[in-house]
Amino acid sequence: SVVLPLEQRLAALPLPDSLKYPARRHTPALQADLAALGLDWSPHPLPETLATSLPAAYGTLYVLEGSTLGGQLISRHLKKHLNLDGTSGAAYFSGYGPDTGRQWRAFTQFMRDAEREATQPGWADAMVQDMVQEARAAFAVFAAAHAVGALTASLPVLLVTRVLAAVANAAIVPTVNVLCVLIFARYGTAERARPGLILR
Repeated sequence: SVVLPLEQRLAALPLPDSLKYPARRHTPALQADLAALGLDWSPHPLPETLATSLPAAYGTLYVLEGSTLGGQLISRHLKKHLNLDGTSGAAYFSGYGPDTGRQWRAFTQFMRDAEREATQPGWADAMVQDMVQEARAAFAVFAAAHAVGALTASLPVLLVTRVLAAVANAAIVPTVNVLCVLIFARYGTAERARPGLILR
């Protein structure tokens, strides 16, 4: 798991109250899913430099919060093909449910406000550069943690395995390929979101 240690690191930072970070933590939903599916997890090591400053934290949060949007598509596939919902193993992918769009807009507004509040000369540009660099680093950590062959107990990969079992009975290969792309896109970079990385 990357989410739990990453969110623990974020919680240790002096995040502004306006972010309302405690309500944005996704670990409880992920833990509920693992319990519902009877799965275990182990923490994935994080780079020492990841999420160690506020601008860096904002870049990491961009990845975590942005993934809730893609999670809406994934959750619909999980409901349709595996009958999983927010109470039976798909809470994490469900994000904030019907409130996901509003939560994302509130987060992006927070980011714009943070940039405007960087009043010292050059601070805003430096903050944006730190955010972008951190977002890329966070994508890389998720991609590494969920690379094929490195996570036999990973929730996304196990869900893909269950979808593949459904394929054998329902012959829905195109749909599964789309789902695999979406799942990997949620954890990796768009350039790497190719079905073969998960299906092979």
